[in-house]
Amino acid sequence: MQFQVSHGGRNYAVTCPNGVVAGQQITIALPAVTTTAVATATPNYVPPPQPQYVPPPSYSAPPAVAPPAYAPTAPPSGKDLFLEATMDTNETLYIMSKDHVVDESNPSIQQYGIISVTKGTQVKIVEGDLASGLGGSLGDYVRVSVPSKGGKQGLVSRHVVKKQEAAAPPPAIGAVSAGPPPAIS
Repeated sequence: MQFQVSHGGRNYAVTCPNGVVAGQQITIALPAVTTTAVATATPNYVPPPQPQYVPPPSYSAPPAVAPPAYAPTAPPSGKDLFLEATMDTNETLYIMSKDHVVDESNPSIQQYGIISVTKGTQVKIVEGDLASGLGGSLGDYVRVSVPSKGGKQGLVSRHVVKKQEAAAPPPAIGAVSAGPPPAIS
């Protein structure tokens, strides 16, 4: 370990000898200081060796500890948890209008996270939009999540993603479908 010593207006770099521990004192011999001759002759002064303090090694902060796990709260009674978990009314769904097929094993494709998705697959846009994509050099791409592939995410061309048309609501329970009028006999 190396440390600095200041003495007589000069700084010296000192290498700590082997076997010395933090807090232990050592004696350092400083080199002789040469002076310029002045009108009155003064002898070169060499200070006697002085004990020096060896600074303790710097200690790092203790390692970070993960926050405690939180126990889930009990669900409110009377709610259909399955329906609540699967229903997301604020989410816009999109559909692939064409196949988006790439070689996912190609390193240049992998570095950008571009994925293959077939026509008709439902996707959710996670990042970017259909008007300008992700912007910049990735302006032609949007990041999507594919629910049918376990939520797999990746980039696809924004030109093959279309907003899914809203489906007609299912008929009410007990509703009678309107068939053809009865025949007149």
